[in-house]
Amino acid sequence: MLYKVEENCTGCGVCAEVCDLNLITVYDNYIEMDIDKCVHCSKCVESCPNGVFTKKVILKHFLTLFYNKITGIF
Repeated sequence: MLYKVEENCTGCGVCAEVCDLNLITVYDNYIEMDIDKCVHCSKCVESCPNGVFTKKVILKHFLTLFYNKITGIF
């Protein structure tokens, strides 16, 4: 499942460069992450110069994963 992150994103691509699994696609002002394959290493969170991965974004990411798991959507 692709997860879109827009808020504060400039599309600089730093997060995609540090993702060892190449799960992040960069666009002009947002990114999309393949959250089903994410191993939660936090490299993208730590590398982002714009603070895109706020607590709100991370919480939404985990709630999406949890919802998919309990509803059987993978």
